[in-house]
Amino acid sequence: AGATIATLGWVPQAAKATTLRAVSPEKWDELRDLGVSEDSLIRLQSGKITADRLASDLSTVSRAGGVPARWFEDGYEAEAFLAGLHPGSRTQVGFSTTECAEACNDLLRRVDVLDVDDIAHESKVGYVYLTPSIRAQINSDAYLVEAGMLPGVTWHFFASAATNKVGASEPVVDLLRERGIPYVIHPPA
Repeated sequence: AGATIATLGWVPQAAKATTLRAVSPEKWDELRDLGVSEDSLIRLQSGKITADRLASDLSTVSRAGGVPARWFEDGYEAEAFLAGLHPGSRTQVGFSTTECAEACNDLLRRVDVLDVDDIAHESKVGYVYLTPSIRAQINSDAYLVEAGMLPGVTWHFFASAATNKVGASEPVVDLLRERGIPYVIHPPA
């Protein structure tokens, strides 16, 4: 029902906000206090990401610091934003994964952002499901840490302007946790 309300063009934004807030006022207010605008909460609802869902996802992240961000059209925009959060970082840095080819990327893992402390940061836009490619990226990142090539990796999830979604499926979160990779959700401002 919330997604329907959010997409009704003839209903004023203020009425949508009032109606959607009434479903879960505590979570709505919690997200507003974090810097998520009413327009963004309505937009997420049109992508079937409710205030309850986003608040729950944000409460289970493994690393604090998911600063609110804008909506991104694609991964390149999110990567540039992420690099901006880490002055002096480099982008698209490659690491060999040939010793881990069965469970990892075939030959090379290219990390989105490598900060000045050599911590890798992976950016994802929209809602991420556990596909074979995502599994290989997570396994590659864990391998690079275990092999001592990186001191750490953090995954970052950003809102998609195309799908009106943000976050990761439970299997993605479970695998990140299992492999010891912290993750952050950046709520849309």
